[in-house]
Amino acid sequence: VPVVTPNIGGTSLLLDAIAAAVLGGTSIFGGRGTVWGAVVGALIVSLLTTALRVFGTDPSSLELYKGAIIMVALLADSGMTYAKARLVEAAR
Repeated sequence: VPVVTPNIGGTSLLLDAIAAAVLGGTSIFGGRGTVWGAVVGALIVSLLTTALRVFGTDPSSLELYKGAIIMVALLADSGMTYAKARLVEAAR
C-alpha cells in the first residue's frame, strides 16, 4: 500500500514549516500573516538550521532548538499584542 509521509531524508518538515510561519509573523490563532513574512521566516529557519549544523550541533538537538525558537516567537507576539491592547485602553 503506497503511503505518503512528510519526511525527507528521515527528518520531518512539519516543525520547520511551523517555525517559518511563526517567525514570519503568521498568527497561530489565525487572521494575520503574509506570504512574504512566511518566506522571510523560512529563510531565518534555514539559516539557523545551517548555522547549527556548521557548529556541529547534534541532529536530534536541532528539533529542540526549533521548538525553543517557536516558543520565544509566540511569547514575543503575545507580549506585543498585550502591550498594544494596554496602549489602546490607556488612550481612551
